[in-house]
Amino acid sequence: MSRRAPLGAKRSCEALSEKGKLIDAYLQQGVELSDQAVHLLFSANRWEAAAAMTDKLAKGTTVVVDRYAFSGACFTAAKGVDLEWCKAPDKGLPAPDLVLFLDLPVDKAKTRGEFGAERCR
Repeated sequence: MSRRAPLGAKRSCEALSEKGKLIDAYLQQGVELSDQAVHLLFSANRWEAAAAMTDKLAKGTTVVVDRYAFSGACFTAAKGVDLEWCKAPDKGLPAPDLVLFLDLPVDKAKTRGEFGAERCR
């Protein structure tokens, strides 16, 4: 027997807050920031959403997030920043029950709309 639960979706960066707007400006190449500063802004943006996510989860809503703390740590560590430093700001955030890695060949990704329009974190 299957059970249907309410579903809530969240983008990795919500550009509604001032932090989110600054992240969006960085991604659109409108402002320059250090790798560490951008990393901390993404983490702050996740912390801003944490209470709402926890509330939804407590009410039985399944929350699906496109990219989350693990993704942010990997992006920044790949730029040469210490991985433990990258993981530290997100300690205490709601932990995922499941993490999926979707692999898509670059030639297929290039056919999608807006491919390459944003800077890679």
